[in-house]
Amino acid sequence: MAAVVNLLWGTDMVGGNTTSPNRPVEYMCKHPFPSKHGPDPERLQTSYLAGLIDEFGPENVMFLAKSVQNENCPIRVHVNELMTIKENGRQKYNFHVKENIRGFEGKADVKNKVRVWTFCGAKGCEADCVVVFGLDVMDFSGPIPSLNQVCVALSRARKLLIPIHGKTSTSMTDLDGENIKKDVAFNYFPVLGDVDFGTRELSHTVRCNGRGISLKVPPCTGNTASEKAEVLAARSKLTAHALARMKQLNIISGDLPDEWNSRISSNVARSVVYSATEFSYFSASEVGNFLKFGEWAPEGRVDAGHRLEYTMNVQFERTKEDVSALYGEAVNLMLQWKRNGYCPNVETVVNGGVLWFHEFAIYSQVYLEEMITQKRYEALTVSQMELLSDEYKSKGGKDQFGEQKLTGKDIVSFVNSRLRIRKKRIIETLAEDGTLVQKTIYFPVLAKFTREDDKLMRLFLRDVEKAYDSSNKTMADWVYLSNAIMGFGGYHEKWQQVGTERDSYSGWVESTVLQEALNRLQELMKNTGSQSGKEGSEADDYSKSVFERPMQFDFPTEIEITNETKSHMVVGVNGICDWVGEGLVSPNGKAVDLLEIKFVNELCDEHRLQVLVYCALLALEKNAPCSGMLFNARTCETEVVTIEANRAAEFLPGISQFKCDGTKKTFIAPEPVDDDIDDMTMLMECDRAVMERLHTKKRALSPEVVVLDYEPVTNDAMKMSSQEVAMVIPTVLE
Repeated sequence: MAAVVNLLWGTDMVGGNTTSPNRPVEYMCKHPFPSKHGPDPERLQTSYLAGLIDEFGPENVMFLAKSVQNENCPIRVHVNELMTIKENGRQKYNFHVKENIRGFEGKADVKNKVRVWTFCGAKGCEADCVVVFGLDVMDFSGPIPSLNQVCVALSRARKLLIPIHGKTSTSMTDLDGENIKKDVAFNYFPVLGDVDFGTRELSHTVRCNGRGISLKVPPCTGNTASEKAEVLAARSKLTAHALARMKQLNIISGDLPDEWNSRISSNVARSVVYSATEFSYFSASEVGNFLKFGEWAPEGRVDAGHRLEYTMNVQFERTKEDVSALYGEAVNLMLQWKRNGYCPNVETVVNGGVLWFHEFAIYSQVYLEEMITQKRYEALTVSQMELLSDEYKSKGGKDQFGEQKLTGKDIVSFVNSRLRIRKKRIIETLAEDGTLVQKTIYFPVLAKFTREDDKLMRLFLRDVEKAYDSSNKTMADWVYLSNAIMGFGGYHEKWQQVGTERDSYSGWVESTVLQEALNRLQELMKNTGSQSGKEGSEADDYSKSVFERPMQFDFPTEIEITNETKSHMVVGVNGICDWVGEGLVSPNGKAVDLLEIKFVNELCDEHRLQVLVYCALLALEKNAPCSGMLFNARTCETEVVTIEANRAAEFLPGISQFKCDGTKKTFIAPEPVDDDIDDMTMLMECDRAVMERLHTKKRALSPEVVVLDYEPVTNDAMKMSSQEVAMVIPTVLE
């Protein structure tokens, strides 16, 4: 194991085992997802992972990957499959998933559990057996996994290390012109990763079993992305050469790929839309710089007398589980039900708001439109249809009949991040006078991958729907619903290990804590109205009271946010805010436009950054200043932030660029021009400098600064009508 780590990391570590024979590293090159149709030697089988847990014991096994929270993550599929295995009628395997996005903040308890952690999350820990998913590189056009993180993962094993080198299936044309599928391995992870150690070739010797493997590692001296990709490809070949030699020396076992994907880079940039919850893991200084885009007004600090205490880590029959995120989600659901009589996210799951797609299947635009119609979703607007058509034109490949199609993988990302489909349902609610009235509600439609592991959750769908439709839901029922909704499309370990039986929740849920948190929120929102249920324009008027409010800002085409190799381009930012509407006032009397609710021990900068992103999105949507409130229902902490529209136009591209590649760039927003004034007023009263802004171009002064160059106004420009001016303003930075 030490030899493999030394090869990639450039270290000279010595293995600590002196009492027993060393087991070779089991290097596996396979499809990381299990087979759906029986055993397949080309795929990693869940039964193989089960055998490792049986051999070493759950507490002595770690499954590691760069990310464990992606919906399309192979670890998630294996974990959910493993939880279906029973022994004496009980769940055989238990897991601890370190997935920060779900908001669990209790103490990690790994007793009797397999640890499913990220590379960096495993730092400082070890286990007898470690399975490392993703020791490969698809191509070298984009950033590769961090060398330090990869090697931290590889160095966690005490007895057995199993790296998983991925492969995929690709369509090829044989000599007879027939399309055939062929398994192709990804590139080897390069020696020393993408570390730049200077301009000279580096001599690197790896010692193993009394012998040495000498390598000449080329420096990363290329000035262009393609040149750097060539260097990484050369380092990748060094890894292949060294591992082949290690196999001869019995340092590693397994089937090494004789050939692999030789593609160095991709010519197509992948479009990415960042979510408001993804701006995390920045340094404290960088977070502080981004928070300065807003004006902050703390109105309530942590007070021990206001903190609601409850048991975060609950002991169940076989494991102790952190339930903090379940409480937080339940508080939100209860508030939505009390204010509006329904919960959008629950409606999506129990009332047909999920579109299922096979990841690698291809779908035409016509098929997608027919699905929307058949499921009786809201008809796509003209702008949505244009967006959908543009997506197919720009990314869709053509089948043998010349029809443009997208893969399920592309459709899921596009539908959830940009298309924003909705479904309508009519419900009955009690009016203030006690009579039943009909109300039209709207909830989001989500696209998800069809996975065998999700069948488990679908078995409980009827029970979840029954609990949701109950007219006398208890506090324990809301925690049950929270756990179920978090399990759909995600990890199932909390659902299985906390409990799948609705009645079991009443034995441990602390109802008084949830009731007090709900009381605080209801008092805070007492002057806000409920969501309109009327048909027509009022139903679509997002200025009213709306829970789970979606927001998105697409960057203008002239703003280019990409990484150095241009492998992907950030095209926008989106998010779903807890509440947006009118009538909400802070404790100090400040009127605010949106509310983000937390139920945590103490607010942190990550929470502040999230609400600032929501404010920026709403400010750009309304082209006006936006104020948002961050409220901690557990401690009564309250913070209000305000951001101007022009600052929002600088903040979102700036933070997106920093997340994309870690670089800082200043984006200058154009000064707003009132397009409602008539032509004569424009000519008489508009300052010439403002007119000149209508004819500007972008000039890069340095890699970190973007400034505006002014061009003289031509006579033709002075003849523009107000409509023409309005068309020019969005292209100020062109």
